[in-house]
Amino acid sequence: VRANDRILTYAKRISNPSASLPSPSPLAGFRTVENIYEIMQLSRRQPRSKILATYYEKLTHIFWVSQNHLFHSYASYKYFVLCRDHNKSMTESTLTTLATNVLLSAMCIPSGRVGKKGDIDNTAEEDQRKEKDQRMANLLGFSSDPTREALLMELENKGIIGLCTEESRELYK
Repeated sequence: VRANDRILTYAKRISNPSASLPSPSPLAGFRTVENIYEIMQLSRRQPRSKILATYYEKLTHIFWVSQNHLFHSYASYKYFVLCRDHNKSMTESTLTTLATNVLLSAMCIPSGRVGKKGDIDNTAEEDQRKEKDQRMANLLGFSSDPTREALLMELENKGIIGLCTEESRELYK
């Protein structure tokens, strides 16, 4: 079986409500990314753009249901970039809708974590979360520190905010 087919099959199975996971758990997105990353590393060829777009689209759903807003936004961003760069028949309104979805999802990321300052357990948990977030970002192809601010800066630098609807740009300001 070709790697593209395995990736697509796995992405469909994991996002299917009747699959082995009744609803995606907080770890489902991480396991999915890790498993598909391993499949891609075993493959000699890079998966087709259409397959990758489907993969990131499915990940947006998994991360949203598991309430991982940070990686929901990162997956939305990757989906947008793949669609913009490889779907030549995409209409301007679809491009605007996708760009707006990316901006709004980035704005939905909580700006900080709630916890007791100075709590040793909280510091250890925070370090573990940061390490896991960095690992996930690397698996998704992001080299920067995965934060709300970093993603919003990326959207500004790439000119994606300018593609969004006027209302969403006003909300962002």
